[in-house]
This record gives sequence, C-alpha cells and structure tokens, in this order.
Amino acid sequence: MLDTNLTGALLGIRGTAPSMRKAGGGVVVNVNSIGGLTAAPGLVAYSSSKWALRGLMRAAAKELARDNIRVNSVHPGIIGTPLAYAPDGSELVPVADFAIPRQATPDEIAGFILFAASDEARFATGAEILADGGFMLGPRRLTLRKVGL
Repeated sequence: MLDTNLTGALLGIRGTAPSMRKAGGGVVVNVNSIGGLTAAPGLVAYSSSKWALRGLMRAAAKELARDNIRVNSVHPGIIGTPLAYAPDGSELVPVADFAIPRQATPDEIAGFILFAASDEARFATGAEILADGGFMLGPRRLTLRKVGL
C-alpha cells in the first residue's frame, strides 16, 4: 500500500521535476482520497498511506514553488467503479445519506484533476481539492434528541 500510494508518487515527482524545471514550470496533481482526510475501520494501511501522501504533497509544493512547479491533490469520495461494490453487488459505502446522494462518475473526478492542472488554478499550490459529494459533511439525516430548557 505504501509503495503504491506514497513511494510511487514520490518517485513520480522526483522523476518529472527536473524536466519541469527545464521547461520553466509545471504541475503535479496527486489523486488522494477521502481516506486521507478521515479514518475508517479496516483501512489502516490505506488511510495511513493517503495521510502520508498529503505530507508529501505539501512538502513538495513548498520545495518546488520557486521553480514555478505547483503541487496539489484531489480527494475523491466514492466513485462509481467496480471497487465501490461488494461481490454481491451492494455498495461498500452507501451514499444515500450524503449531501449529494450518489457516487461520482470517473469523468466528474477527472474534471477536478484537469482543473487542478490547468492555468485556472495557477495560484494554488499545496491545495487539497475535496470532491466527495458531501461525505465529509456527515449524513444529511442526523437525528438529534431534543433537550428542553
């Protein structure tokens, strides 16, 4: 998990930064996850690697900014791919109570990545773009017990 989610990103940045410097600048966009912003049972290795990716992104953003290289991350929520479903076809993370009660499409997340890489985001570095359908807001239907005064 660490090799894929952290070491791969580090090697990618190290491998491309010299070319970006020669070109006068560039953009790195790391695809992170809501798992890098919160914890979930059973996902210790995944969440740890994504939290570490946040640190890498911020350190690289600071180190490379003077070379006109921006480094940002996109944090997708649940995306409608086979990975979002159990073998029986049920959603691994039910989205009915999200603020936007559906899974994202891969194209929607690609749009966030394209924005982060574009000149429209030229003043952003070290930024974390949340694309989660409101997952981090918590459930829409929150039942609170009334307390009388």
